[in-house]
Amino acid sequence: MKAATTYLLLAVAATLHTRGAPHVNCSDANPMVYVGEHMRMLRTLASVNTEHQVDTLKLRVAAALTGDARRAGLLRALANLKVKCHDETTTATLTAQYDAATKVSAMAAMAGIATVTADVADMEIADVAFVTGSGSAAKHLRIKPDDTATGLANGKCTLSNYLQHEGPADSSNAHANWQINLKVITIDTTAGSQNAAQAMCCATDTNCASTTQDTKVGIKKGKIYKAEPPAKQATGKTKGPAGKKDIQWHFPNAELAYQCAKADSEMHGRWQGPSRQGTLAQCGA
Repeated sequence: MKAATTYLLLAVAATLHTRGAPHVNCSDANPMVYVGEHMRMLRTLASVNTEHQVDTLKLRVAAALTGDARRAGLLRALANLKVKCHDETTTATLTAQYDAATKVSAMAAMAGIATVTADVADMEIADVAFVTGSGSAAKHLRIKPDDTATGLANGKCTLSNYLQHEGPADSSNAHANWQINLKVITIDTTAGSQNAAQAMCCATDTNCASTTQDTKVGIKKGKIYKAEPPAKQATGKTKGPAGKKDIQWHFPNAELAYQCAKADSEMHGRWQGPSRQGTLAQCGA
């Protein structure tokens, strides 16, 4: 529990950090923005209410000052009740904080996977100009990622850094209006042809669009993966159609995509559950 409490305090401290200028490395398409805005929402659970403590002090002072023994006894009893209510409220608040932080951290893990997988999905094989394959010298064409789409994540949008800055336009509506569209990445098995858009090694007379036989060989730039919605569930938490904004999260398999959908729904459910005010009302605050 100690480790969990430490994490909770760090998470809450991060959300309360003074925000600076908009983060130049974080666009609304980055999954960390979605998680970061939910992390900021933890601030609504970050403070333990002190109303009962104040009331307890007032009641005890009143009990000490009154000359009526019966009244003093009643005031002390009310003070003890307020102490009990404060303890219950504190426990409920800390439980809510831990529960919410746990659910947001689960989504943060999913966001990390989605960020890296999206870069892999966009990887392209580089073009290699056509060369003559016959002659006295052998020809070797290197197959490598294109410099502009290597598949390696080069982003600089980290969650801890994002929380120190303002988000991009409309990011404050992430909880209510941004809906995750799930995408699962698989190897594209489309057959090679003159019209195929995928990466190919071609042996023709001029280029990969040609059907004429010749001794030239080259490599056509293109992707090797494709992204499609998983069969059982295509989105995270369903948002209303009014003002809804779709964001794309990519995963290497359907099971992770479904786990993301479940985590997203549970995270939203946390803010739709009983509030701290409900606990206060039960104690007469």
